[in-house]
Amino acid sequence: MKFRTIFTCTPLLGALALGGCVTFSAQDLEQASMAEGAAAVVIAFRGAGFPSFLTHYADSVVFASINSRGQLERERFLRSNFTAGRVVYLLNAPPGRYAPIYASYRFGRARYLAQIDDKTALDWSGQVSANRITFLGANEFTTVWRGGLAMLSNSLRHIGGSMPPFRRKTIRIEVVSPKGLRSPVEESAVLRASREYLSGSYWAELAGRRLRELGNPPEPIFVGRLFKKPAPRISAGSFSYIDTLKWGAGRKIEGGLEWREPKGRARILVHLVVPGSPGYKEKDEYIRHMRSAGGPEDDHVLGEIVISSRAAHSVRYTTYQYPPTELVGSRVTVLRSETVMVPEEEGYFLLHYRTERRYFQRFLPEFHRFIQYLNFHAKQEKKA
Repeated sequence: MKFRTIFTCTPLLGALALGGCVTFSAQDLEQASMAEGAAAVVIAFRGAGFPSFLTHYADSVVFASINSRGQLERERFLRSNFTAGRVVYLLNAPPGRYAPIYASYRFGRARYLAQIDDKTALDWSGQVSANRITFLGANEFTTVWRGGLAMLSNSLRHIGGSMPPFRRKTIRIEVVSPKGLRSPVEESAVLRASREYLSGSYWAELAGRRLRELGNPPEPIFVGRLFKKPAPRISAGSFSYIDTLKWGAGRKIEGGLEWREPKGRARILVHLVVPGSPGYKEKDEYIRHMRSAGGPEDDHVLGEIVISSRAAHSVRYTTYQYPPTELVGSRVTVLRSETVMVPEEEGYFLLHYRTERRYFQRFLPEFHRFIQYLNFHAKQEKKA
C-alpha cells in the first residue's frame, strides 16, 4: 500500500497518543509522488543527573507548518510516520517549511510528551522540498527533575497502564536547554543510517544523493566511555574544529592557529588569508604559486578534495632547509609539505602540514582526519 501523510483534523494530543502504536515499513511508505519530500530529525531527552540520568530518543514527532510570514501554525500539523533507530521521519510531506512542535518517547508502560517552544521550533525548522530529504538536526533537551512525588506518581501510572482495562498513560514532561547540531557531520551520519533504514524504497536513493552532495563527510566523533556524547567543537573565530590531534592547545598565528606535534616532528596550521594579510595573493595567483612549489622531484599537480562540503585545491611539495654557513658539518634537512586551499568569498583558508620527509607518511593521516572536521565561518564572522 502507499501511505500518504495529510494534514490531520484529529485533536493534537490524540494524534500524539497514537505515536509509536502503528508502524509502517519503508516499502509501505514508498514515495507517493515526485512532488513530495521528507524530513528527518533526531531529538534526545537527556537526564539532568541522578536520579534522572537516562537518555531517551523521540520516536514520535509532530511538525507544524510555517507560513510565508515565518510564523508557526500549530493548528496545521503533520505527525511523523516512520521511525528507525534514533531517527524520526516525516515522509511524503507536501513542500513547505516545517518545525517540530511536540516530541515524545515511550518508556516502560507510559509515553512521555514534551512541547517545544516557538523559538526552539523555529530554530530547528527546515524547508522540505520535492524529491529531497531535509535534515532538521540532531537535537537535544535536558529533562527537568520534578522531585520524588512526581516520580512516585509516574510509577503508579506505569503500573496502571499495564492493567486492563486501563490504557497506557501519556505523561507531560518539562524540558530546558535546547541544543541543535546541524553540521554536515551530523547530517551525514543520519543520511548513512537512512540508507539502511529506508532500504528498498526510493527514499534510500534520495538519502544517498544528498550524501554525495555533501561530499561524504566523515563519521561523527563521540567521547565518553559509559555515556557517549558528541566530541566538543572548539571555536577559533573564522573556523571551528574538533581536536582529533591531541597535540595540545593551538598557538595563535596571523589569521588562525598552529599546532605542533609534542616532540616537534610535525606542524599543522589553519589560517584565513584576506586582502591586506601579510603575503596575500589573489586566488588565481596563489593557485599558480601552489602548482610551482617545490623542486624538480615534485609533480607540481594540484589535487581536488572536499573539506566541509567545499571544493578545495591541494598540493604536496619538497623543500630544503640549509644550515647556516658557519655551522661546518651540519646536514641539510629535507622537508615535505601538503597545502590545502579552501576558497572563501573574500580570500581563502590555507591548511598546512609540514614535517621532515622521513615523518611525512607517519603524521599525514592525522592531518587528513583533522581537516575533515573543520567548519569555516569567515562570512559569519565578517557580518558580526
